[in-house]
Amino acid sequence: INQNGYALLDSTIGSINTFSDKSVSYNSSILYFVRALKGNSNRLITSTSNSTGVLSGKSKNPSQTQIEYVTNNNSDQIEIQIKPNISANYSEIGLYKYVNQSPIKIYTYTGNENLYQDLAAPNTAVNRYFLISKNVCNQNADTSKNSNNIVLQLTENSNIIKLNWNGYFTWNSGVKDYIIYRASAVNISEAKTFKVIKNVLLDTNYVDTIIDNNVVCYYIISNELNLPSKSKSNTVCNIKIGKIFYPNAIVLSGINNHFTFIGQGINLISSSIKIYNRWGILIFEKDNISDGWFGVNMSNQEVEGGVYFFTANINQGEQNTVINGNITVIK
Repeated sequence: INQNGYALLDSTIGSINTFSDKSVSYNSSILYFVRALKGNSNRLITSTSNSTGVLSGKSKNPSQTQIEYVTNNNSDQIEIQIKPNISANYSEIGLYKYVNQSPIKIYTYTGNENLYQDLAAPNTAVNRYFLISKNVCNQNADTSKNSNNIVLQLTENSNIIKLNWNGYFTWNSGVKDYIIYRASAVNISEAKTFKVIKNVLLDTNYVDTIIDNNVVCYYIISNELNLPSKSKSNTVCNIKIGKIFYPNAIVLSGINNHFTFIGQGINLISSSIKIYNRWGILIFEKDNISDGWFGVNMSNQEVEGGVYFFTANINQGEQNTVINGNITVIK
């Protein structure tokens, strides 16, 4: 064992030519040879075989494999971070999700990978996940606790907004608290600066007074007790829907040199426009009209002066409004 010299292991009768070594040392280099002894003789006559060896290993079954967190990432997609047991040996870690109350395997973590983004999961619904780990013999050896994402919902009532969210269940140590973040602006594309407005312990609801803004957005972050893991909810916005305004003319060489829309809760990033000349030919189209239209065609060349027609799809939160009209371009 480990080049420490040979020692007698065992002996058998001469008619047996197999042997099972049940005392193999872990993580060792082991060499064997067989010595045959002649029977019924006054002299010791032996014959020695060749030597052969094995490298023994040690495999520890997976245990305490955890989902570290389920969260909404910066792209507002649900991602799942896992935490394998570094002292265990795995052939596979499978990620399972309950679909119609039945567990379905959706992904297999390989190598040192420990992060997965579930692009098929709607972040406005509670998705439940768990792990099944297999040992080196490809047998199921460990099942983790269930984990879920946080889904935030808003209800507007008079001058208040009610926030409700489901509890977060993953961490063995439990949830320390929930932090409520809020951003407000004239329209949804500008509601980007989130600030903490409340820290709650184990409650899963909060009532916020409506502030004087067209758009108010929220999300929740849950913190693990005594550890740094976090889980972020979906982002939800309360949008005041009002009239949409736009100019009837633009002066390309003047101050009012571009065509755009204004109004309560408008999200120009998620809006689109198509512009046609007087013969009905499409000369310009664009998604995300936050910059407006500066009287150019698709080649970014200024158009001639005159009347042009447009159809626009204007987004106001969950509502889309189609507007058809005309715009006069003055050179």
